[in-house]
Amino acid sequence: MNKSLNEWGKAFWDNAELHGFHEEGANNNIPTQIANIHGEVSEAFEEYRKPGFDPKEIRFHCKEHGVSGCKYDDCWRFPENHKPEGFSMELSDILIRVMECAHHYGIDIEKCVSLKHEYNLKRPFRHGKVC
Repeated sequence: MNKSLNEWGKAFWDNAELHGFHEEGANNNIPTQIANIHGEVSEAFEEYRKPGFDPKEIRFHCKEHGVSGCKYDDCWRFPENHKPEGFSMELSDILIRVMECAHHYGIDIEKCVSLKHEYNLKRPFRHGKVC
């Protein structure tokens, strides 16, 4: 399914709301939203620090049995029990949080990303910095 960034932002916000994350103003303020984004960035860094780091690896943590790479054959019949984990999943969480925030504040994130990219294309090498 092809969705625009703005449509994804609405979908992410609606899903969080459906799961009770926006009740009574929860997560509806900028400090909390920025802290949540920061938390996802920290989780991505923790993935990087794990032995055998592979940025493309996706592991599945079994919520039923409390293990990664569940060996219980019957358990795999219930994919909702298996949470995808890894660096790529944390990057996904960062995008989800950013796009939820943009949607909540009515920010046209597609327009903003496009404007910023156009500006960055015209900047000097290393933006004039030594390193």
